[in-house]
Amino acid sequence: MMRLSGTTVVLTVVIGSSVDAGAGREAGSARRDRRTFAGALATIRPGMTEREVLRVLGPSDDVRTETDPGGLRTADTSKVLRYGTTGHLSCATLGQVYMNRAGRVRYVFGGRGTPPAPELIKEPELTRLLTLLHDVGSYRNGYEYNPLPLIRAVNALHAAGRERALAVIGEYLRISSSLDDPAREGMFLVMRTLFDAGPEARGMPRMQVGVPSPPEPKDAGALLLAVSDRARR
Repeated sequence: MMRLSGTTVVLTVVIGSSVDAGAGREAGSARRDRRTFAGALATIRPGMTEREVLRVLGPSDDVRTETDPGGLRTADTSKVLRYGTTGHLSCATLGQVYMNRAGRVRYVFGGRGTPPAPELIKEPELTRLLTLLHDVGSYRNGYEYNPLPLIRAVNALHAAGRERALAVIGEYLRISSSLDDPAREGMFLVMRTLFDAGPEARGMPRMQVGVPSPPEPKDAGALLLAVSDRARR
């Protein structure tokens, strides 16, 4: 069984700023009940028109198009209707609907699975943590990788405790897009930094995402990450 790491971590960069960088960011999810919205999103099917989508879900909080930074990775997608955002291209904390050039639904993200119970984590805290996770970069970023969002997210989840941390990570994977949200790949690094494998395990499982450079250390839990137990004040 995985357990939370015993220390707040600092990865390759020591920072003195607060880990609550996502505090105060209130997403559009505050205007909607998460479970009710997830149920409505589950009724959206490929082929439905945009008018039908809006009739069920209401107006989106943001729209992503091919002219935005990074564009759109899927052919024949004209735009993405994004729900639960605080601003353009911010975390879609409730889900997303991809529309094709004919004005019909192609893909839906956020309509499967069940959100965390509100008794476990309140919506404002869930939204804050989802936003922090959304800022984490992909493990593929190489020399351009910025560890600061990872530090902030891991420290905030560590403070939330094991059960709530796992619920938040699961919810992010439920509502995010596997097509255009690189933070999904960043969850590899979040999990490996946030948790210890436990005394009965032989380290963390391999990521199986390629060959590491420099070579993999004997302690697989340290793969790709340099961890310090002491933060400079």
